[in-house]
Amino acid sequence: MNVLKLSWVHYKRMIKTSSNWLMMFLIPVVIILFVLFMQDHEKAIDATEAAFNIEDEGMYWEELLKDIGIYNHIFINDQEGAIQLLENKEVNVVYHIPSDFTDRIKKGEMPTIETFVTQEDAGAIITEVLIQEWLNTKIYEEILIHEGLIAHSEDLPQLQIKAVPVIENNYINIKLRVTMLLIIFYIIYASVEVCEQMVKLKNDNVLLRAATTSNSWKKITGSIYIALFLIEISIFSLVFITAKFIGNFQVEAFLYMMLTIILAVCISIALGFLMLRLVKKTELISVLSIMVTIVMFYISVMGSGNDANQAFWLIHNIAKFMPIYWLLDIVNHLRLFPAVPILILMSVAMFTVGNIRGSRKELIEK
Repeated sequence: MNVLKLSWVHYKRMIKTSSNWLMMFLIPVVIILFVLFMQDHEKAIDATEAAFNIEDEGMYWEELLKDIGIYNHIFINDQEGAIQLLENKEVNVVYHIPSDFTDRIKKGEMPTIETFVTQEDAGAIITEVLIQEWLNTKIYEEILIHEGLIAHSEDLPQLQIKAVPVIENNYINIKLRVTMLLIIFYIIYASVEVCEQMVKLKNDNVLLRAATTSNSWKKITGSIYIALFLIEISIFSLVFITAKFIGNFQVEAFLYMMLTIILAVCISIALGFLMLRLVKKTELISVLSIMVTIVMFYISVMGSGNDANQAFWLIHNIAKFMPIYWLLDIVNHLRLFPAVPILILMSVAMFTVGNIRGSRKELIEK
């Protein structure tokens, strides 16, 4: 039997014999929608990482800071004071609001906001996205008022206009990033289900019967990998699409997001095989898989941030050994290199180690 037919046999068996697949879809969707709902009621969650020097001669700077939730580190015509906070590492970024800020917005023009960061920092990403979104929306509003399409700003929501923030030519959508962050977590967490499926195949003597056929062991494990891959891709693609439509957010880099999901699934399955190879006691596999997922996720998220303390350098470099770090690199920066080659190598390495000589006997024997 060729590998595709064998994969289809395993696929049908796994779909029928496990009730966890439905929960694997429902739980991420519920959590993602809950987080997106809560996010709609929050302001700039990294606002404490930013300082503002205001030289605007108008009043729009007050509206901007109020709308994005900035109440601290505000300096009026005191750039030196703001820079001092940056040098003391009390903030990660200083935004300079120019004197023509209000005037240019009223003309329908994009004002230039100067940004000051230290060499090791990248700024407060969420605050920057909110500023860009506010500016786009405010400029649209001024243009529509000037053209007589609306009478005042309260009429803007009726037109269903939504600003699209762009930073450094890469689309960054906060809801999209949060959704992908949670999906990546649940995909890697699904390595627990991979372990459980393999243990179930072992306990039901499916692997033993398969090993007695003319099929090679590589073909057997490869077909199981393909079956698990198809199941997880179907589930988490559906999770992503469901969250997108119910959460009502834009996806400008759909192919990047789908590639991230595909690579995450490859890592998840390979991690499951690796855990089966390294952990001898089946009752410990699920617990250890959960612990490994949480630790990798925490280190990767911390390593992908912009913390200004000295410990960040160490965490950042440790995070580079975690597949989740490189998955987040694709999502956050919309770049494929070097993340994709690294993730492919990681997946192949873990799957290979999980299938080295000796694993066949361990998986078959009870």
